Amino acid sequence: MILKYIFWLWMAAAAAVAQDEESAAANKPNFIVILTDDQDQQLDSMKYMPKVKKLLTDEGVYFNHHYATVALCCPARASLWTGKAAHNTNVTSLKPPYGGYPKFVEEGWNSKWLPVYMQKSGYKTYFTGKLMNTHNTKNYMNGLKEMGLDGHDFMIEPGTYQYTNTTLQHNFDKPKSYPGVYATDLLANKSMAWIDDAAKAKKPFFLAINPVNPHNNYQWGKGWTKPVPAKRHEGKFNDTKVPRGVSFNPDKPSGAAWVQELKQLSDAVIKDNDLFYRRRLQALQAVDDLVETTIDTLKRHNMLNNTYIIYTSDNGFHISQHRLMPGKRCPYEEDVNVPMIIRGPGIPKGKTADIVTSHLDIAPTIVEWADGKGPGDFDGSVIPKEGTTTPDEPWEHVEVEHWGAVSDKNDILLSGKANTYKAIRVIGDKYNLFYSVWCEGDHEVYDMSTDPHQMNNLYNSTEKILGVSMKKLEHRLDALTLVLKTCKAKTCQRPWEALHPDGKVKTLVDALDPKYDDFYNKQNRVKFNECSRGYIVSNEYPIKYHTYGNRSSVDARDVEAFGNYGMF
Repeated sequence: MILKYIFWLWMAAAAAVAQDEESAAANKPNFIVILTDDQDQQLDSMKYMPKVKKLLTDEGVYFNHHYATVALCCPARASLWTGKAAHNTNVTSLKPPYGGYPKFVEEGWNSKWLPVYMQKSGYKTYFTGKLMNTHNTKNYMNGLKEMGLDGHDFMIEPGTYQYTNTTLQHNFDKPKSYPGVYATDLLANKSMAWIDDAAKAKKPFFLAINPVNPHNNYQWGKGWTKPVPAKRHEGKFNDTKVPRGVSFNPDKPSGAAWVQELKQLSDAVIKDNDLFYRRRLQALQAVDDLVETTIDTLKRHNMLNNTYIIYTSDNGFHISQHRLMPGKRCPYEEDVNVPMIIRGPGIPKGKTADIVTSHLDIAPTIVEWADGKGPGDFDGSVIPKEGTTTPDEPWEHVEVEHWGAVSDKNDILLSGKANTYKAIRVIGDKYNLFYSVWCEGDHEVYDMSTDPHQMNNLYNSTEKILGVSMKKLEHRLDALTLVLKTCKAKTCQRPWEALHPDGKVKTLVDALDPKYDDFYNKQNRVKFNECSRGYIVSNEYPIKYHTYGNRSSVDARDVEAFGNYGMF
């Protein structure tokens, strides 16, 4: 009798624990990340997506200064899903030896990325659409079991970029092609099926939806062609043209390094670029529909109010700016400033946030909001839900980096030229600055408050910004770049504190105090030993910087915590 009583007590306790766990799971928020491919912010693409505006922007926060830390899809995606800068993922290109899916697996990121952290935190995890380049029918099984996914439908090569003949790889099934089916609509159906699956499981879920729109289309026999819209969207925006801003095909060359060598585009090229622009806008209409379908599905399952939806793009895009043919990979605003919207529980409605955020912040933010556990050394920070800053967390900087060659194959004079650089954006209440160092030695400084199109390079000029000489400002910006170009974890989050361990410098304005002039004048300068095609540490010296109050050098990769060294 006693044993029977103990048994029933044990059963009741187990049931109570199970009920508590189910209740806790039911209260956890869901997460959906919608990641487009090559979508611009600077060229007004978001203005042509009314459903996104109504359902996401008007219902959430639009992050006006959100950045891709590499203007290229594979490294950008690797950084977004891991919360690690490209110089730490070592995924820096589209294919081996420096990038692509094989490099992602080789470096072990398939077991150290966001879905793994979410699954370990009690979430059902799903992934649909494009992961990255060189993910194909021959290597799709490599690293698949370690990816922490409860379900997936990967778009893989050779069909990743074929809008009407995509190839999907479902769970552990063999890849399958879908001729005649518009890829984004297919992806929407697969994604909604995973939401249905999560609803049945009665567990919180994480879902990544990755359409290829508005990326170029790939057509057998013709190579890369313009994006392909769904048939229902083919007739839209027939008179629309690329915005004619100041940097649009300028009369005088602009930029630095190889960009300065570009010839002005012909009228015929401009006309074709306008058509390319319209095809991109038309292709994005299917994504607009996908967002509406996602919202409707969440409503059907009574999940909408408990789901965070994050909308962004892997990188931006330029079309005729600075005389550039359609493409990406540059440090300029068209390529690195991308849309990001967040709606969900506790998020203000209809707000625009001006804090500087980047793809590095997305993974740590999701893990934190899920009350989960990450690796403990994300390079990014947790985004404040209100989209506001504080004196202790100024959110003013982002580093942009790139390694490789010029991708414009139309200009034989540029063939093989290096496109390797480090750049930073620093934005505060009274300043909005861009600084870059190219591997050949070129530098750029733009005051984006007065020159948002980056046409007037102020490097070594007699101009004053924030009341100080350009040389003084450049020394601070260069030191900040020196820290960020090899930063890790806390040094990425608080680079000024890495330079000033006493914690008295948190912003660019703080660093401009005259008492630091001698310190910054004697600081190491950013340069390259070689214009390499990938991240090779020996080509990037110096990688050490002086800390204020201590004459020895520090390597950003080795700093785990900041000491207190007194005065310089």
